[in-house]
Amino acid sequence: MSGTIHRLSEPLDGRELCCFLLAGEGRTVLLDAGVAATPARTVAPALRRLGRQLDLVVVSHADVDHSGGLGALQRLRPGLPAAAHARDREQIASVELMLARRYREFRDEHAIDQEPAFVAWVRDNADDGAVTETVADGDRLDLGGGWALDVLHLPGHTPGHLALHDPADGTAIVADAVLGAAARDGDGRAAFAPTYRDVADYRATIARLRALAPSRLLTSHFPVVEGGDRVAAFLDESERACDAIERAVLDALAGGAPRTAAELIAAVAERVRSWPPAADGTLAQPVVGHLEELAARGLVARAGGRPVAWRLAADPDARP
Repeated sequence: MSGTIHRLSEPLDGRELCCFLLAGEGRTVLLDAGVAATPARTVAPALRRLGRQLDLVVVSHADVDHSGGLGALQRLRPGLPAAAHARDREQIASVELMLARRYREFRDEHAIDQEPAFVAWVRDNADDGAVTETVADGDRLDLGGGWALDVLHLPGHTPGHLALHDPADGTAIVADAVLGAAARDGDGRAAFAPTYRDVADYRATIARLRALAPSRLLTSHFPVVEGGDRVAAFLDESERACDAIERAVLDALAGGAPRTAAELIAAVAERVRSWPPAADGTLAQPVVGHLEELAARGLVARAGGRPVAWRLAADPDARP
């Protein structure tokens, strides 16, 4: 095996943002395009230092800090192919679809929307590009010289979230597939909630990574997690945070009165918050995700109205 993973880090609004340059004997592949400025600011200088030219970019998922630089990359390297999972492909290629279906998806049913400044920030940091191919779980990324990485489909944060695993040395590049107890700023302080969206998928992703037992975990916004014990601890932390939010949602409904998602977010935040109160709105994705998953299990139900209210449908102690 002959190849190197280069962790390309840059600051982004007080947080660390990482892309990963995979330099093999036969191919050079980038995992994630960053924001619109990332290719010129971080990727191009790294390629020049290494004397490399990109052969492929793989976009891990539909978030502007992972896909926003795709158009800029494809102008720097005309004809550069870009791969993503089919379930995130459309949003990766269109920031307006990403805004409508991801960042602002709760406007109608839950009367929860993003601040105008955030919407403007997303548009400012997006440079739409073309996804030219799709990859799926079980595919292999051959970089030459006997070095190949396995493609993993790890949904939960988004439906089509991808990761890469090197079976030779146990490294898993997971981007945002697991999120700990909170997103962290550049100083390691909690910045906002873990923004998983589909609870059952997120729990399955944690379980799959636990079974895979990586020796090293590379994420987009956390320091390198080195060693099997530390990787296991990070996965446990991610699962405990998910469990705590679920318990807080059920407890907030235990009084009997129907409550809207916005009311539940405020109640849950009081129980689980480690971040500044101004960031409580980032609980929208996990809280709505838990409500939908609990409804699928028959434990909560929609009580109607606009914005829709929720109520307990069964004794929480009777959950399957």
